[in-house]
Amino acid sequence: MTVETGRDRYAAGEDVTVRIEFRNRLPVPVTVRTPTPRLWGWSVNGHLEASDEPRRRLSGGDGSQLSFRSRERKRIVRHWDGRIKRVGEPTRWERVTGEVDIRAFLAVDGPQPADVTTVRLD
Repeated sequence: MTVETGRDRYAAGEDVTVRIEFRNRLPVPVTVRTPTPRLWGWSVNGHLEASDEPRRRLSGGDGSQLSFRSRERKRIVRHWDGRIKRVGEPTRWERVTGEVDIRAFLAVDGPQPADVTTVRLD
């Protein structure tokens, strides 16, 4: 899998386009099973979906799966506005500056297939 942005630097307040690609390199179909309904995720400096909001742990049930045909690629695009949601009294959105790690991952048990890219917000 890969995660990338179009550039290495962005101005404060400028949207960052995040492109995530999952790829089956094998010549046969593959199914990846996840223990929860979450198939994949992205984070900014370790904050899931650019938020420090507490997440309830998804558990139980049958989980989910992500299926690929032979050599199939799945592409996802997200737009991040350069802010991180801070939960509290009051909840606020803080603009981030400096170097930022944007990570994407498959939500599997054990070591997660992942990729990270670093951008600078000025």
